[in-house]
Amino acid sequence: MIQNWKALNTLTLTKARTQLAIKLRELAFYVLITEPLAEQLRINRTQALQILKTHRYPVKSSHSFGVREARQLVATIVSER
Repeated sequence: MIQNWKALNTLTLTKARTQLAIKLRELAFYVLITEPLAEQLRINRTQALQILKTHRYPVKSSHSFGVREARQLVATIVSER
């Protein structure tokens, strides 16, 4: 992501699309790992799904590495609270 105005001068459409694709992948991963906790994280998850739908980005568990492990980690963290 662009953190300062000087970096904006060197931003190209290709770089912007690449950064958007990376952020959408991260968001899809978040949606996948929070699926079991959908009730507790309802607001954040709903917003994430709306963003992905707007960009027509599919949420597929088969393409995300480590979803099962991340779900277990999130469940462990939530249960310790």
